[in-house]
Amino acid sequence: ALMMSGAIPTLMYYGFGLISPTYFYFSAFALCSIIGISIGSSLTTCATIGVAFMGMATAFHADMAMTAGAIVSGGFFRIQQGFLLPLLGLICLSILKT
Repeated sequence: ALMMSGAIPTLMYYGFGLISPTYFYFSAFALCSIIGISIGSSLTTCATIGVAFMGMATAFHADMAMTAGAIVSGGFFRIQQGFLLPLLGLICLSILKT
């Protein structure tokens, strides 16, 4: 459905303009981790942004295994951020107190 609606080709189009092949793996990891933390779903991140990055990797002639590793590592980066939960709880409590 995302491919037919044009969402993934649009992500690829803008990705080609914004991402340099030199920093492709880092960009894949960083964007997937930011989006994974933002939306809170690692599998959704891998299934949407990951497909676009895999298409870009084919066009850049990048290693598919390295690209998949960067996507999955970035997508599941949110799970490793357990130290943020107490901090977020303190922020929510301070907002509720004011």
